[in-house]
Formats: sequence, structure tokens, C-alpha cells
Amino acid sequence: MKYSELYFTTGDFAKLLSVKKHTLFHYHKIGLFSPQITDENGYRYYHLWQINLFRIIRILQYIGMSLKEIKLYLANRSPEQFMSVLQSEEIQINQEIQRLQNMKKLLYHQKRRISEYLQYNLNTPVVVSLEEKYLLITHISTNTSQEISRAVQEHLQIRKTYPISDNNICATYDINDLKKGRFDYYNAVYTECDFPIASHYCDSLPSGKYIQIYCLGGDDNIEQAYTLIQSYATTKKFLLGDTFYADTLLDELTTEQSQNYITKVIVAVTNTTAKKPDSKT
Repeated sequence: MKYSELYFTTGDFAKLLSVKKHTLFHYHKIGLFSPQITDENGYRYYHLWQINLFRIIRILQYIGMSLKEIKLYLANRSPEQFMSVLQSEEIQINQEIQRLQNMKKLLYHQKRRISEYLQYNLNTPVVVSLEEKYLLITHISTNTSQEISRAVQEHLQIRKTYPISDNNICATYDINDLKKGRFDYYNAVYTECDFPIASHYCDSLPSGKYIQIYCLGGDDNIEQAYTLIQSYATTKKFLLGDTFYADTLLDELTTEQSQNYITKVIVAVTNTTAKKPDSKT
């Protein structure tokens, strides 16, 4: 029997779909997707417009439906059933898109952090101008390991509530604790957001001048950062703000030894030597 150009052998149809013939053989064997015609000699022919059904099967399979589930749907297919499947799978696709977008943002932020570190010298305080940053912040009431653990767990739960990328969880220190030598006293944990969030958990890092320093070690080396910043501020006659923000730029993702971590610390600064405007008489 001779068929029109709208029909393809298994091999030609597989090439058209960019799949292996084995895939078509398997789908036919389990009764999922079969040739439209099998002639008296056993030759199988697929019709051109079966491409649409095959593409839908592959999409459903890709987003998580098993071949058994797909087969069950095809056995009971209807416009209403298909609409229900599409709506359900569209939700999953959107969730997957959001997950991939978050992963892309994470990679972007990690690249930016490493590039940022490579621009500066270690243990060298500098004054920088920063634009306003938005923070999702969880305060720590008492500095005990139990309270810190509770705050971090709470912060992780809060992060799931808002559409923010997976930026690092960072820590803040109160200057009064640092002055007293309490270098392991966290004041809060925070995550930098890409945009402001309407929530009492959201705070901002105001735009302005900050002293910034990169030091070896993780947050266990905040003493060195504080000492260098304090010395620099005294020399330059700067007044330091109340909160130190510590962000570990390089951690276990880039080095095995914690002593080789790189932590960035910033604190707002005011130039106390600036001339005050003359008062009008």
C-alpha cells in the first residue's frame, strides 16, 4: 500500500522528532503512543499531525507526570480533562520557572560577590558610597546559642514567605557590644533583598557613606575587622554608626579551611570634621 507524504516510517518520524526509534518502539509497546497505520506487512506509519500529541506527551513527562499517568489521561481524554491537566501542569511549570530564576539570581550574586572581593585589598578600610539596600531582617533578643538558632530558623521560614533570591544569611553587631569585646554577640540576622518588601520584617540600609573592609576568616574574626575600622575612623576623625554588617563573601563554596574565608564588614560613617553652616543672624 502506498501512503501520502503525510505519513512517515518509524525511522523517519523519529528523525523528525529528534528522538531515538527505541523511544517510539517503547511508547508503542506500552500502548501510550502508536503508529496510525500498520500495513499487512507489519510496517508502521506515523501521520504528520501526530507530532502534536507526541510533543504534549514529552512536555507532560518532562514536568513530572509518569508514563502511566499520561496513559491514564489519554485513555479518558476529553476537552475538559485536557484543560484540567493544562491548568495543573501550568502551575508546576510556573513554580519550576521561579525555582530556576532563583537559582540564576543565586549564581549572579555569587559571581558579583567574588568580583567585588577581587577589587579590594584585604585588611584595608576604605570609605565607599552605597545606594539604599533592602534587608529582610530577624532580630536576636538574647545572645545565647539557643536564641541564635531559633532566630536563624525563623529567618529561614520568613524567607520562604517572600519572593526573594537565595542570598546569603548575614549578621549584624551592635557597636556597644564590640566596644566591650563581645565579638560573638549577634544583634540580628538578615538577607539582602532585590527590592523592598511590604512587611515589618523588612528594613533598609540607607544610602550614604560607609567604612568597608575585607578580612580573612568568617564571622569569628569580627574582632580584627572592628579593630581596623575603629583605628581608621579615629585617624580620619570619623564617627561610626551603631550597627556593623558582616557578610561572608567567600566560604565553603570556594575554600575548605574556615581561616581562608573572606568576610566583608561595613558600618555607616559620619565625617565629624565637616564644617557646619554659619548660622544666620
